[in-house]
Amino acid sequence: MTHMTWGHAPFGGFLMMFLFLLLLVGLFLLYRRGRFGPPPWARGPYAQRPWGADAAAGRPAEAAGQQGWFGPWGQQPQPRPEDEALKVLADRLAAGDITPDEYLERVGVLRQQQP
Repeated sequence: MTHMTWGHAPFGGFLMMFLFLLLLVGLFLLYRRGRFGPPPWARGPYAQRPWGADAAAGRPAEAAGQQGWFGPWGQQPQPRPEDEALKVLADRLAAGDITPDEYLERVGVLRQQQP
């Protein structure tokens, strides 16, 4: 009556249960670390990127105060005040209110390191 056991070994059932639990623990850990879930392009504006939005400034996103994706229940990072100012400057440049030279000068002032 080998059809009533989980294989030919007496410990086959325990091995199958152990492997199933190992799979569940692995999926849970992947989910908690943020490596399992929505794809990177669907995570929102604060998705973890190696060089983030400050690539032009030569700073990694973590050094610029941005943090990675925390999942649907985690705390979402707040945008920096400089981001809003840069957006206003870009809008004014697009509307023709300021020249490209003025834009670059003001962006340089905003991106200076504060002591």
